[in-house]
Amino acid sequence: MDFPRFTSGQVGRLEWSHLNDAFSMLDRLRPLLLGMPGEGELPQRYLLARILDSTSEGLMEWEEVVPTEAQSPLTALGWQVREGGASSGAQGTQDFEPAFQPPTFGSTETSPLAQDSVVLLRQLTRPGGQSVWLVVSVAAPAANVFPAIITGAQQRTPWTDGIVYQWLYAWDEARINQENDYQWTVLPGGRCGRLTGGTGCYGPAFNGAEINGVVGAGGSAGGLVTERNARVANGCVVMMSQTANGLHYFSLGNTLTVTCTPP
Repeated sequence: MDFPRFTSGQVGRLEWSHLNDAFSMLDRLRPLLLGMPGEGELPQRYLLARILDSTSEGLMEWEEVVPTEAQSPLTALGWQVREGGASSGAQGTQDFEPAFQPPTFGSTETSPLAQDSVVLLRQLTRPGGQSVWLVVSVAAPAANVFPAIITGAQQRTPWTDGIVYQWLYAWDEARINQENDYQWTVLPGGRCGRLTGGTGCYGPAFNGAEINGVVGAGGSAGGLVTERNARVANGCVVMMSQTANGLHYFSLGNTLTVTCTPP
């Protein structure tokens, strides 16, 4: 409904024509101000969601999430289910509103994301009126990226066995200790990785920045000079990631150890 128009009246120096001009401008701006939908489209609605499950066609169940409460801006970001938030509904029901990644033009093929991935969704509507949700961007799974402290290292021997990284690293999940001048400390009961495995711990992690060909990393041997990656020092805090098969890795540029061989 448009704003009203007047043909007479005055409040101080403000006349009826001034109000008509202002209302005309607001009517023209209303679609931008209110996010009015275009043809065949719902009003733009965005939300953050956690992927729950997917069909073989790449359609994904989801539930709305919000960031967890934090005592400090330095606290690692986590996610929790939003109380009373939106969700996709269950597959096979009439209320199912799945999420999907956009396929290429002219194709219906789409691939699902890993369970627990946190994504930004935008609501769309099909010509028949049913809603679907487009994955606008993807964050790494919240449970699979976390800060960790390097606690030990072991050089791989032989280095030339087909695996390019040189060091294996022991680690412990870390947190910011607000009572100790915001220093990093080991998270009690957190995840851990050991060089030889162990009860309740994962295996060691590797550094993706040690791969040959990475600028300032990798290693070479030839002539009178041999270059190898120096290890990442104990106490260094890294952002640890977990692959789908449970391996842990981080990416941190490290120095090189150069050895010269006399002729």
